[in-house]
Amino acid sequence: MARKHREVKRWVQEEKYYFGCLLETRVQEDKYGVCVSAALPSWASIVNYEYHALGRIWFCWSEKVTVTKQHMSDQVITCAVQVLETGEQFVCSAVYASNCEMERRRLWEELRGTKAAYDHLDLPWIVIGDFNVALSSSEHSLGVTRSMQLGMQNFQDLVGDCNLTDMAYTGEIFTWWNKRDEDPIGKKLDRALINAAWYRQFPQSTARFEAGGISDHARCVVTLVGAENETRKPFRFFNYLTEHSEFLPAVKRVWESSQPIFHSRLALSRFHAKLKLLKYDMRMINKTHYGDLPGRTKQAFDEMCCCQNQVLLDPNPTTFVAAAVASDRWNKLARIEEKFFRQKSCIRWLGAGDQNTVVFHRAVQTRTVCISTAAFSVNVNGSLEGFFTSARGIRQGCSLSPYLYVILNNVLSKMLNKAAEAQKFEYHPQCREVKLTHLSFADDILVFTDGSTDSLQGVLEVMEQFASVSGLYINASKSSIFASGQDVTPLLTEAADIGIKVGTLPVRYLGMPLTTKALTRQDYEPLLDKVRGRMLSWSNKCLSYAGRLQLIKSITSSIVNFWSQAFILPKACLNEIESMCSAFLWSGSPNLTHKAKVAWDDLCCPIAKGGLGLRKLHDSSRVFALGLIWRIFSNGDSLWVSWIQHYLLRQNSFWDIKGNEKGSWMWRKLLKLRSVAYQFLRYEIHDGKTAFSGLMIG
Repeated sequence: MARKHREVKRWVQEEKYYFGCLLETRVQEDKYGVCVSAALPSWASIVNYEYHALGRIWFCWSEKVTVTKQHMSDQVITCAVQVLETGEQFVCSAVYASNCEMERRRLWEELRGTKAAYDHLDLPWIVIGDFNVALSSSEHSLGVTRSMQLGMQNFQDLVGDCNLTDMAYTGEIFTWWNKRDEDPIGKKLDRALINAAWYRQFPQSTARFEAGGISDHARCVVTLVGAENETRKPFRFFNYLTEHSEFLPAVKRVWESSQPIFHSRLALSRFHAKLKLLKYDMRMINKTHYGDLPGRTKQAFDEMCCCQNQVLLDPNPTTFVAAAVASDRWNKLARIEEKFFRQKSCIRWLGAGDQNTVVFHRAVQTRTVCISTAAFSVNVNGSLEGFFTSARGIRQGCSLSPYLYVILNNVLSKMLNKAAEAQKFEYHPQCREVKLTHLSFADDILVFTDGSTDSLQGVLEVMEQFASVSGLYINASKSSIFASGQDVTPLLTEAADIGIKVGTLPVRYLGMPLTTKALTRQDYEPLLDKVRGRMLSWSNKCLSYAGRLQLIKSITSSIVNFWSQAFILPKACLNEIESMCSAFLWSGSPNLTHKAKVAWDDLCCPIAKGGLGLRKLHDSSRVFALGLIWRIFSNGDSLWVSWIQHYLLRQNSFWDIKGNEKGSWMWRKLLKLRSVAYQFLRYEIHDGKTAFSGLMIG
């Protein structure tokens, strides 16, 4: 059996699937039967060889379900599925879309036809497979180019027209990678889309995307979670497994195939990962050799008794040997069964009391220590994640939690400042004059140094001291280091040895990019996706003109304003958002821009002048930018204003400084707005000796 067939067979048997779809098999039609029999014995299947020479889609199912073909083409197979055990019925469309955008349009029309055909029946419908196009720019590791936008918009229109939405899923965001070291690319091409009827009937259904090993695509597993579904039992390790001959070889194989463990902050995480990988082998050993242990032990006892009766009936060397072998087998299984029940049982010391002896009290004390020092793991979608100890304290969600964290964070802040003054680490060259060592955002912290290895060690030393007094440790796997300059190799090498990953700008924080350059389309593409996603929601299909207008005024404007508080958005970005708003208002879709009946500028006029009272995004963006200029004059205690005065203004006037001076792209854009800001400049004359100047922005 080929290794791919063997892997598919093992995977199906392990997970106990009811039916599934295999895509892009690249198997010739004359070899199709042999492959299906080898990988999925006793399963039935439907293939589309009559539409494509390589049979791009295999729709396969076991005897636990009945499947009826409804539609077939070269890119989709749609079937009606009924689970025999529960009687549940739904429609499943297995998709393997073409790489060509024009050919994918035929697939979109076929799916629209499927929706129209079953809409009146209100049946649950799932569309699953490889769509060969992303739904948003965030689903492409390098961003979406203009050539990809048309295909993405057509896919978005299909999802909106068919009232489909992504099923809740676990796993990584990207489901495909190109396997090229020199030009790595990741995309989310595979997904499971469901309609409203599916969500009503299977509200707890989830999809799991995981690497399959034999393909450059992640495999997808859909689970229908309900009362009638069998829940996967948590893994339990029994001590008798260590006595089996396959135990040590299995441990050695798993240990050598995963990342090595060395003394670092990642040691416990890697040890946990090795144990998780070992679970499958331990399950197989237990299931193969010790499954139904009480039943096996009873059967061995019955066989031993039978052999002993044969000895009594006909005493000869053959019957004696058979009786001895049966006795040895029963004794072995009985001994293992005793260990099994001993480990599984819970001895009720408090009930019996053990005559209130010293042994009893020592046992109680030992168990108290075990309970107080126990570590727990959380079961997330059938997989155990993380460890935490049992202890009394503030519960999650308690209103005291943020206050306590702020108090502790102030301690860390003072420790960093004190360490910088003691020269345990050096200030960043652009932070020395304002004595800036760090910035805190919620439970995140950004530390600035001069980029030397000594400063890195100094910061880590402060973190260790803080951990010793507070019990809060930094998570190296969630920490990153960013460095720039001519010689940063020693710093990056030191960080890698410690286990801190090296990051590169731009990065995203709180949904917005942190970048040193002017915003490009790739940077603000997530904003466009978020606005477009709100408009494409299938629930918005039922909105009237007034409802769509309210959505634009409230939700859409608030999303853009959130970005405008931090960035001066490019005109191209604002124009595209206004174009989507106009299209959504008149057609219900942000992608249909040809149905507008009134110009957007006219709609943005006040209601008294015949408009709809909308505010142009260009004006809102300018107001937020003027607000930053206003802070320079009015908020002298601000850290940002202090930094501006020390490193950008340097005793110069904001109105006279040259625009080509050093500073970020945002600073240069603010300088270009001086002529506009000057119109709002006002002076308040007090007693002739003092005066107040500031911007009056309404």
